[in-house]
Amino acid sequence: SSGHANEFFFYPGARLYFFLMYSFFWLNPTAYHIVSLTLHIIIVILIFLLAGKVLRSTASAVLASFSFVILSSYQESIFLISSVGHQFSVLFVLLSLLLFILWDEKKKRIFIIAAWLSIVCGLLFHELAIAAPLLMLFYQFVHKNFSTSVFKWKKIYALLFSPVFVYIILRLFTNHTYNLIQLPFNIIIKPIEYFMLSLLGSLSLPLSEKLNSL
Repeated sequence: SSGHANEFFFYPGARLYFFLMYSFFWLNPTAYHIVSLTLHIIIVILIFLLAGKVLRSTASAVLASFSFVILSSYQESIFLISSVGHQFSVLFVLLSLLLFILWDEKKKRIFIIAAWLSIVCGLLFHELAIAAPLLMLFYQFVHKNFSTSVFKWKKIYALLFSPVFVYIILRLFTNHTYNLIQLPFNIIIKPIEYFMLSLLGSLSLPLSEKLNSL
């Protein structure tokens, strides 16, 4: 809506993507949809690999990835070209979590560096990538001795959270229209909004518009 037209959006990755796509394919929608479909397939594969690691069951991994495929809200990302930033961000979040789990299993530095780079890349496409280090903490909470692990590897977690802190600072200090009064409201409402969108797809959009107009 016009009321949100002047809001700050730090999506350099998405802007670079559209610049390159426009340079090579101009306004040919087929090329854009092929990329979106390819990203969707990669995300499904990552979900399968992650679910196998987390749930430790091939059947559960197949069910999780199949559920992602059939949910209407995620299918819309293939058809809506402008949502490619979400796809890239989700891809990098899932990749960072998979790399983190591989680091946790093998303790090889290359995996944690790659996980950090994935978080950075995800934040270049969409702010939902701030969830990546939180998902890593949740994985440790479920599968490890949480307090011991966090204390032992506190420098690693500080490294993983560092892109999020930098991103938040950029959002706060480079956006002159940012309203701190609405921050508590957004923290509560946005997760509810995204959860409804995941379950109901486009059916939740009218309610989302009403919530955003408050």
